[in-house]
Amino acid sequence: MESTLPMAVLRTLREKSGLNQAALAGRLGISASVLSRLEKADITDAAMASRYLDAVGTEESAAARDFYSINWMLSERPPFHHPDRLILSEIEGALQELEAFENDPKFDPILARPVHALRSRLMGSTHYLLRVDHGIAWIGSIGVGKTTGLARATNLVVSDANGQPQSIFPVGRGRTTVCEVVVKAAPAFGIIVDSLSSDEVRALVQDLVSGLTSEAGLSAELDRVLRSMADLRRRQVIEGSKRVFVDPLRELLAAGNTAEDIVTQIMVRLNLSSRTQNQIILSERKERGLEWLAENVEKINFGQHPDFSVPGRMTVLLPSKQLRASPYDIRVIDTKGIEGTTQRADLQSQLDDTRTLSVLCSRFEEAPGPVPLAIMRDLATLGADAVERGRVCLLVLPRGDEAIGVRGDSDVTSETREEGYFFREEQLQQALAAHAVPNVPVLYFDAMRDNPQKLWSDLCCRYSAGLC
Repeated sequence: MESTLPMAVLRTLREKSGLNQAALAGRLGISASVLSRLEKADITDAAMASRYLDAVGTEESAAARDFYSINWMLSERPPFHHPDRLILSEIEGALQELEAFENDPKFDPILARPVHALRSRLMGSTHYLLRVDHGIAWIGSIGVGKTTGLARATNLVVSDANGQPQSIFPVGRGRTTVCEVVVKAAPAFGIIVDSLSSDEVRALVQDLVSGLTSEAGLSAELDRVLRSMADLRRRQVIEGSKRVFVDPLRELLAAGNTAEDIVTQIMVRLNLSSRTQNQIILSERKERGLEWLAENVEKINFGQHPDFSVPGRMTVLLPSKQLRASPYDIRVIDTKGIEGTTQRADLQSQLDDTRTLSVLCSRFEEAPGPVPLAIMRDLATLGADAVERGRVCLLVLPRGDEAIGVRGDSDVTSETREEGYFFREEQLQQALAAHAVPNVPVLYFDAMRDNPQKLWSDLCCRYSAGLC
């Protein structure tokens, strides 16, 4: 056993066993005050640790004894509660066997290169597994339902007026999210905004104005943000028996203003000099943190918060207890909905990140869907290893009764959602093969009916087979 062990680990094992200090002190034959002083120390010696673990007497305390009995020599020993400690232990054992093999007098030097390559791969795996920070990037076309699915899977929901769970992020029938949103655990609730520069905002305004006289223009999301910030929203009026929109920008154009005049007027109305805030943090004394987040994320996303400029990226901070439990330090990324090309720098950065699982979202009826297919074809063309390394999965998002009545190869149709998923799975694999793209893990999730904890666990399992 190690010469010293961390006392915090031992104390945690005692607390998880349900034993209080007095009960454990009785088993150890010491006073509760002595045990209290012992548990306040940072470390304890191996002999005391061995007695302590035996006295706790649980399977986990026995596992801790076994773990700290391993002679760890060639790689970094992980903490006992590391989710991949068993895999890391096996790698350490393999490294020791490899070293013994290489140091054997009968070792053939011709094997030196492959042994070195194997050792490098094992050490690379160790360095990867020791870190517990990972990302889950949700990627999909506009209106596919990924933001709703993400919120339900991660437990980032509040109750609406009818008591039904509702995403803390703005959702609708597409073209809602203005920028990438990242969710991270932090000590308190907060929002950090990476705003666009004044020059970038001006370029967007120019695109907005040029769109008045041409088919080119801004996305609906950015159009809405700029108009809201400048208080130049289209307004509804009744003309005769028809309801029509009146556009104040077109009114400015009709009044003889040049495009550059309109751009200047909009920039003045945006008042960017007063929109310089980049973060807000909720006081720890205040309650209803998720409701506070939902309110402010919506205001910033729609350009309705007076202190923030046009967001280029939003980071949502919240205490880890608000996210669904995971042994990993997970950040969740809600990418901007895809309309048109999938070859975007923000998407590529997620697909290239070796610590991020890319969840390609698709509607049930069109699965695998054009966007996931395009992304997987791009990965194959580029020779990327994201699929091979298990960093890509497909998430099919059924709605309503779409999974009921799915016809299989025979005349049988599905009578339950689970049966519908089973039939659709076979059809989906055939579609992937027909498009000459590799098979990827497929998950199904009806955000209103299926178990969100199961989906979350399935996603977390993608990081380590040891958890599944």
